[in-house]
Amino acid sequence: MASLQEKKEQRLLFMHRLYQETDGSTLHDVDSAEIGKELGWPDQVTQKVVEYLADEGLLEFFAGGDLITITHAGVVEVETALGDPDRGTEHFPPAANVIVIGQMYGSQVQQGSVASQQYGSFNEPNRDQLRAVAEQLRRMLPDLGLDEEDRQEAEAELGTAEIQLGSNRPKWDIIKASFGRVAALVERVSSIATRSVELTQALGTLHKELPGI
Repeated sequence: MASLQEKKEQRLLFMHRLYQETDGSTLHDVDSAEIGKELGWPDQVTQKVVEYLADEGLLEFFAGGDLITITHAGVVEVETALGDPDRGTEHFPPAANVIVIGQMYGSQVQQGSVASQQYGSFNEPNRDQLRAVAEQLRRMLPDLGLDEEDRQEAEAELGTAEIQLGSNRPKWDIIKASFGRVAALVERVSSIATRSVELTQALGTLHKELPGI
């Protein structure tokens, strides 16, 4: 059985994805089961999350079945969570502590531990440049030749990076991993010769600000 914290994180993950899919529009319906699959959840988990969010008025069912729409209250809640990721909302935990991943379930990511130590020293990358790159890549994704699954994964990873970049205490390992996955997806379908100047510059900035991705 999932803990209360895990349930809250699942709800935030789902609402963040719903917000992305609808672009914050209450007039756009989405298949809830498909969102659950993208997040790698069993149907039972998705159903419980959707039922809770519907009961709280953050989403509502549309024309029966699995189709849902985000409500105005849901839009406000998500934008509040993303606007101040270090603070929680009425329904969600701090967004900065939640990793928004497109395809993961039953896996582990260590975010904190007891009696463990890590050491490192580095200059913080330029957040403004990385945010600009995230916007560039999001705008270019539909035209890069990615299949639908890879495009959705790239969008989710960009969402993860953007949440962390908006935090007062960003987790740079998460940001680096997210941008690294996006770069890998993009570079897999485009050769150097076929890249636009804008894409080449965006990838160059990523490799400069986040060496090793």
